Amino acid sequence: MLRKILVILLCMGSQLSVAEEVENLYVSLVPVADQSAESKQRGMSDALKNVLVKLTGDGEVLQLSRLTPLFDNASTYIDALSFQDLSITDNLASENSAIPKIGLRVSFSRSAIDELIRNNQLPVLPSNRPKLLVWIVSDDVTTGREFLGQDSSNLDVGSKVGADVLAEFSEIMAERGIPYMLPTFDLEDQLALPIDSAWNLNAEKIQVASQRYNADGWLVLRFYRNSVGEVRGAWVYQAAGRRQLGDFNTERDEPFVALAVNNILNGLTRSFSYIPRGDTNSLLVEITGINSYSDYQRVNEQFKKLEIVSSFDLFSTRESQITLSVAAEGGAALLHKALVRSGYFRSREVNLPKDSGYLVFDWTAFEIPKGTCNMRALTMKIKGTIAADGNHDIDLNLYFAKSIDGVAPPSLGGSNTAPTVIAATAARPWIMAFHKIDASASSMDASGLISYNVFSQENRPDVIIEGDPAYSTTTSGYQTIFVAAIARGALDFGSDVLVA
Repeated sequence: MLRKILVILLCMGSQLSVAEEVENLYVSLVPVADQSAESKQRGMSDALKNVLVKLTGDGEVLQLSRLTPLFDNASTYIDALSFQDLSITDNLASENSAIPKIGLRVSFSRSAIDELIRNNQLPVLPSNRPKLLVWIVSDDVTTGREFLGQDSSNLDVGSKVGADVLAEFSEIMAERGIPYMLPTFDLEDQLALPIDSAWNLNAEKIQVASQRYNADGWLVLRFYRNSVGEVRGAWVYQAAGRRQLGDFNTERDEPFVALAVNNILNGLTRSFSYIPRGDTNSLLVEITGINSYSDYQRVNEQFKKLEIVSSFDLFSTRESQITLSVAAEGGAALLHKALVRSGYFRSREVNLPKDSGYLVFDWTAFEIPKGTCNMRALTMKIKGTIAADGNHDIDLNLYFAKSIDGVAPPSLGGSNTAPTVIAATAARPWIMAFHKIDASASSMDASGLISYNVFSQENRPDVIIEGDPAYSTTTSGYQTIFVAAIARGALDFGSDVLVA
């Protein structure tokens, strides 16, 4: 059988990553009205929903009609359950008579739930999860703009609201099984990320300020309440080489934190999840730095923890290097991410020939009407060199992809870098079309607009594309297509511009 090669380097020092192994993913505690059979049945159904969201990372799976009968028969998947007094652990429940004081703690069978997920082709978010650095910014007419969590000693009304928001945020992250941390807000943070830069969602400054925390990704959430009590907000996150921006608004009495955070996590976690398949990818994983039997045992322990690994065996040894034959459900890219996030492994650099090209921009989504489409014309704008003529003689390769079972194509890498063998191999199943923009054969305005060039090709692309109807964020009546570009030469913008 042909095996793919994944090359990693074992680091025998302290852990490099802050990813965390999340526990109790198959357990849920839900409030119930009383201990009646009806309340118990409703509680078991709610608990199953909570567990599925934790395990898949995506709250939108609850909208799948094929799962509805399973929620009505939640008892089929239960190992144990018990009633619990919520007033002991929840101050809010003890103070507010409208909130149920009884909870139903449900422990589900891991094997039964895993089979449910596999049979229904739901995504899986491994228990070794990315840890996020979270900046939350509020704007209040009384206190002005402030980072939540920056000053816990302040007891004014604004601080009380901020504490409530942080508490609700923490509860949602715990329910979803997503580890996170807040900044320390020391002098270094204040200098690296002024409050106005965070409010303006300045991604470049956020990225610089976040680097010191060695997190797997970062999130900035901002919000304010208008004169009629409505909450308006926006957010930006960066994780797994992908950056996304969005906004939200809620009515006066709507729980805006739950709405915003759940929507953010539904999208963010897709970069770390995979769809379990009947067949597994056979991979050879080379690991160096194995200088003792205890080192070898540590490698075995880490591989045993990964849900995506079905099995592994020692394939070969040579001096301080071992090669493992690994059967993995998620493919090379996901296995690579999981191993690096464990904190015990570091990627080995893969040097590619210079003529392999450089990524101009990673997968970017756009929508077109449903159905098979033939792209007959193409127009592209690209910046010149320092707002002058330039970059008009560089060929570009465009790659078109679609989602598979609702999952977007995996990242090809960072802008202005050559895609690695791992990234390119991982994206292969998603790619459906290719088109080369030949600069010398295109209609082009190379100098008329001075600061940028316009390429145009008519009746030449002739690219047939059709999207995946299962992609969840697509507008009704449309389909989502992804495009990425690789330059066949060195683009020179003459500045710090990364993507034209």
